[in-house]
Amino acid sequence: MNFLRNRFIKIFSMIVVIVLGLLLLSSFCISLIGKSYINNNAEELLGRKVTVGDISVNLFTGNISLDSFDLFEPDNHSIFVHIDKVNSKISLPSVFSSLIDVKTLSFYGLDITVTQADSIYNFSDIINKFSNDSEESTESGSIPLKIENIDIKNSNIHYKDLVGGAEYNLDSFSLFVPGIDLSNLDKLGATLKFLDGGSLSSSVDYNSRNNKYYVKLDIDKLNVNSFATHIKPYINFEAIEGVLSTTLQIVADKDHILDFSLTGQGSLTNMSISEYYEGKVMGIDSLAFTLKEFNVTNNSLIFSKLFAYHPYINYIIDKNNSNCFDRLFHTTESGSEEIQSDNTSDENSDFKFIISDFEMSEGEITYSDYTIKPEPFIYNIKKIIAKSRNFDFDTINRITSTGVYMNNGEGRITFEGKINDLTNSKILLDLERLPLTDFSNYSVYLFGYPITGGTVNVSSEIIIKENGLEGINTFDFNKPTFAKKLKDYTPEINVPLKLGLYCIKNRKGIAHLVLPISGNIDNPEFSFKNAVFHGFGNLILKCATSPFRIFSRNHDDSDE
Repeated sequence: MNFLRNRFIKIFSMIVVIVLGLLLLSSFCISLIGKSYINNNAEELLGRKVTVGDISVNLFTGNISLDSFDLFEPDNHSIFVHIDKVNSKISLPSVFSSLIDVKTLSFYGLDITVTQADSIYNFSDIINKFSNDSEESTESGSIPLKIENIDIKNSNIHYKDLVGGAEYNLDSFSLFVPGIDLSNLDKLGATLKFLDGGSLSSSVDYNSRNNKYYVKLDIDKLNVNSFATHIKPYINFEAIEGVLSTTLQIVADKDHILDFSLTGQGSLTNMSISEYYEGKVMGIDSLAFTLKEFNVTNNSLIFSKLFAYHPYINYIIDKNNSNCFDRLFHTTESGSEEIQSDNTSDENSDFKFIISDFEMSEGEITYSDYTIKPEPFIYNIKKIIAKSRNFDFDTINRITSTGVYMNNGEGRITFEGKINDLTNSKILLDLERLPLTDFSNYSVYLFGYPITGGTVNVSSEIIIKENGLEGINTFDFNKPTFAKKLKDYTPEINVPLKLGLYCIKNRKGIAHLVLPISGNIDNPEFSFKNAVFHGFGNLILKCATSPFRIFSRNHDDSDE
């Protein structure tokens, strides 16, 4: 949207010149006469119908205000530009000089609708008219106008490509521009200060030989909450926070607004997303990136480097078995289904997303399950490290991460597969020395036994092919100990847990279990968690009911 905003500078400048010209004309007339003259004669000047409301002029201070301004489309029915209120202060001596100096200019309720059909915009006729009427001025690329302290509030910009079908909306935005000099449109610069915090400095060079714009954008400490209304159709959040700083370079085609290439670097700090019921559910302390290419025409987004420091996720399952991320990414606003369907089109399926060098450190995941009784299960994984080279959406990637699990446990997870096709992937999991007491609440919920001691090593290999999941999970319980079974509580699975584990312990006090898991991940009834729980319960029951066969097998293995 930053490029789109810069692309509108020229049309914005034209609007400013028109509005100020009309206001200056009215300053030499009685307000009612000026209003009548503008409404009756502006069409001859612009080639478009114009209507204005009440005009107030103070010739002593240079203050001019206008209530309501409408510039129509050529059909004289649809409105191209609407402004609720305009206030300005003009340096009166500058009116008689070669450069008009506007000290303050404020717009309230500015609404612009821009359409494009190939290289023709819905304001091209106005530009052509002024180009024909003032050829010399156009060749010099200058508008004798300097504007300071531009204040824009509660405004909207709408863009639609009538051929390609793309639509962009910048709704309810407010910003402050310290100053802009329109005396050279080929070399144009501006600084925008956003009301929510942060600023954007831009410079634009235009090459008339190749019709290319060369834009430099420096964003300094911009609050991402400024984009909240644009993110809302995709993420159903309560609040979004963060600070964005970037240095970007854009090369754009004058005749095709979406034909541009974006490069640069930047950072995002203190980013967080809050869900309506659970508060902050995800965020990151710092994200630094080097952007090699972002090109809409080529459908490509390529990062040379992407470094994430302390990203965190709070995954919460409430008592009704509803998790916070289902709510967060389930949009209910009108038009969201249409947006989602557009994103799955054949055209977007060719989207190229590459990260040449990815690294994450100090990651953290907190998993909270409030469906279990009598106490919820809360588990924390911290100090997560992950690395990947040449990460590509369209190829098989290998991502390995390590972390510290709750209280001193360690683990490694390796993922192999395509991120955009999880129906065919492989996951390897190796966890060591996990304290069993961390899982005591699950043990009580499932079997009725609190865990008092012991550790467990877990090794899993999960292979997914065409949504079909096949997994082998190996558990080595080292000297597990339990308290007495809770009275007046009915567990989910009624098995003799202590007896079952005792029967399969070897001489070293290790209980070895192999648990196969299978299912279809596309089936809404399938739950990996429940499959593990019930499979584990069935294994324990078999061990308890066939103790001699299991006991003999485990002790023979230990002797080997």
